[in-house]
Parts: sequence; C-alpha cells; structure tokens
Amino acid sequence: MGLHKKGFFQLLPNGLVSRDKLSSTNPRLPAKPKGASPMQWKKYFLLLPPFLLLTFILLRILPDGQKHNAIYAAFAFWAVYYALVCYEKRKKAKQNE
Repeated sequence: MGLHKKGFFQLLPNGLVSRDKLSSTNPRLPAKPKGASPMQWKKYFLLLPPFLLLTFILLRILPDGQKHNAIYAAFAFWAVYYALVCYEKRKKAKQNE
C-alpha cells in the first residue's frame, strides 16, 4: 500500500485525496496552496446587507422591462469589496517598507 501518485494530487490508500504527503492537519482536506489569501469575511459581511437592500429596492422600483438591471448591484458589491481588499493590501505593504 502507500501513496499512489495520480497527476497533481496523490491518492491515499483509503481513497481520500491529498495534495502532498498529509502535510495538512486534516488528511481529508487538500493542503492549502501557498500564497492563497483568505477571504476578508469582515468586509464581506459589512458590505453585504446594504447591497442586498439596494438590490431589493431596485427590484421593487424598476419597471418590468428593467428589473434585470438589478444585477448591477451585485457587480458593484464585488467591485467595492475587491477595491477595499486591494486598498488594505497596499496600505499594509506601505507600512512594511
């Protein structure tokens, strides 16, 4: 028995998949790739309610032929979210210099 290599992942004897030789704390989950940034949950949940409210308001007030434009609130949400994340990264990088 042992680890069977299959492409980028490795198949464990019990059928579970691991990215490397059980380097993660939980062998059932693949190891996290290096450089992957965690989602900024605080910013996400801070921005979500106002944009959901805006979406529902747009769905109520827009005429029947224009209700599809309420999706732009979701696009705006993600644009603002990633702008804040980018701003925080630049601010942090500037402080480290």
